[in-house]
Amino acid sequence: MQYVQVAGAFNVVGGITNGVQIAGALNVNGQDVRGVQISGVFNNVQRDMYGVQVSGLNYVRRSAKAIQISAMGNIITNDLEGIQITGLGNIVSRNVKGIQISALGNITSGKMRGIQVAGIFNYAKSNKGLQIGLVNAADSSSGVSLGLFNFVKNGYHKISISTNELVNTNVAFKSGNDNLYTIFMLGKNFVKNENIETFGLGFGHDFFAGKLFSVAAELSAQQLYLGRWDYANILNKFQLNLQLRIFKGLSIYGGPVANYYVSNAPANYVSAAGYKQQIEPANRKIIKGHKGWIGWNAGITLF
Repeated sequence: MQYVQVAGAFNVVGGITNGVQIAGALNVNGQDVRGVQISGVFNNVQRDMYGVQVSGLNYVRRSAKAIQISAMGNIITNDLEGIQITGLGNIVSRNVKGIQISALGNITSGKMRGIQVAGIFNYAKSNKGLQIGLVNAADSSSGVSLGLFNFVKNGYHKISISTNELVNTNVAFKSGNDNLYTIFMLGKNFVKNENIETFGLGFGHDFFAGKLFSVAAELSAQQLYLGRWDYANILNKFQLNLQLRIFKGLSIYGGPVANYYVSNAPANYVSAAGYKQQIEPANRKIIKGHKGWIGWNAGITLF
């Protein structure tokens, strides 16, 4: 078929299509398509697709160098070089060189060289690009995953136990890879009449990662619980960790921390009985109405 094919319900072509197909419901092609497919429900290409597909659901049985736009999903059972945009999910059974954008999720079962953006989750067997979503997962990754939960099967799975000038016991779980890892943290200050409980989230990046020495930069925000939930007490931290590997599975680290404490509690606020009354040290600085100071941290990392 060449040039333009228009139907109120469906178009069916057994051979190669060169041109434009427009149907109210279905476009079905037994071989390659080079051109544009537009339908209300479903576009089906049984071999390779070169061009543009717009429908409720787009399917290509082999590879595509194309742009796919759909309401429900885009499916390619081989490689994609191009762009997928959908309201629900994109699936590529082999490699992607391009962009996947969806409201729900993106799946690449091979190498992903490009960008995945999803409202909920992204998965790539080998991530060599950028993932942006609530949950990002990969078997291996030399790219970047930006989200609340980042999991790399062969990447970061580390637990850190640390202390600092304010909270003497902290536990953090770190997942992702050297380029960007997510940090989930809990802490408690076990000092009589100076109790503090904390929880928070952060992100980190390893610089100069060697076999023995490395440097990590971490940015985090923690809620400090002082016996009441009346006010938000947020401690923002930027820290540099100088890390020394003792042996596989165990490292020690320490370094300076820039603290910036933001609280909407009034000046005369009093913490609950048994909790620390003054968070910041005497040498703190006032920065735009809030308090900042330089502190320290030290700890060990397992795994």
